[in-house]
Order: sequence, then C-alpha cells, then structure tokens
Amino acid sequence: MIELVDIGVNLTHTRFNNDRDDVVKRAAAAGVTKMVLTGTSITESETAALYAAQNPPKFRSTAGVHPHYASEWDTQALVRLRELAIRPVIGAIGETGLDYNRDFSPRPAQRTAFAAQLGLAVELGYPVFLHQREAETDFLAILNEYRAELPNAVLHCFTGDRAFLERCLEIDLAIGVTGWL
Repeated sequence: MIELVDIGVNLTHTRFNNDRDDVVKRAAAAGVTKMVLTGTSITESETAALYAAQNPPKFRSTAGVHPHYASEWDTQALVRLRELAIRPVIGAIGETGLDYNRDFSPRPAQRTAFAAQLGLAVELGYPVFLHQREAETDFLAILNEYRAELPNAVLHCFTGDRAFLERCLEIDLAIGVTGWL
C-alpha cells in the first residue's frame, strides 16, 4: 500500500476552527497517514507546531513566513523563527518565497524575508518549503545563492511555464502544482 503524506496542510487556519479534527479524520479515511502542517507567519508557525506536537507520529510542521506576511518580517521575527525551528516537531523552514501576483507585502520586504529564511535553513541544515507566484527571475536569483547548501527544497506553489520548470529541475527542486484543479 502506498503511504500518502500531505506536505502542505494549512490546518491551523481559522477556516478549520469548526471542523479541524473532522478534516484529519477524513484525510485518514482517504489514506493520508501523515501531514506536514504549514507555518505561514510566526503566529501560525507556533500554532502549527503546538497542534503537531499533540500527535508527532502523524504530524510534523514547518516554521516560516509566507510572502503575504513578509511586511511583518524584522530581526525579532528571525529570532522567533529560529526558536520555533529547533522544536523536534519542526521539519522545514517555510512556507517562504515570493508572490508578485498578489503583492500583499511589498516586493523588497518579500525578498528580504525570503533570503533571511533561506539563510536560517542553511544555518540549521533544514529543507525549505517554497512558494513562487509570478516572480521567477527574483525567486531563482535569491534561491541560487543558498541552494547548494540546502539539504532539500520543494516548490509547493508552482505557477511557471515549462522553461521555468526546467530551470527549477536543474537546481534539484521538487515541484508541486497549484491552480490546476
């Protein structure tokens, strides 16, 4: 039997406040044996880690600041993220990256937060959980500064074309696809 692992679960988002446990039960009934809960801000990373710690055989979590929240990034965020990341239940840094489609945070703030989180991943020897939307050139330029020192990377939000896909595969990124359902 194939083991199904969902590596990008936003289970701690408020939209699941009324049925979080039911969502987990339905996933298990569908064959999902493990879940990686996604940290998208310092607060969400903390919440994901706490929830994952309730059942570590079934859950792991990430710790990161999504590009939508990059305007909240500062030196204190880096300190807090480092503190979170050393918890045993945390398995990766992210979700981090660039999102020039929605631009909920200014692009310079996105680039700063992205580079800092990649640096933290290198420092801790962690893989990264990546997000990229309409920011291919800047995304690869920043990522390439760190890629050789990262143990692994998965591009969870991929919206590029075939040429971008080939560039990602050349630097050994695992690719996830969004927007096709």
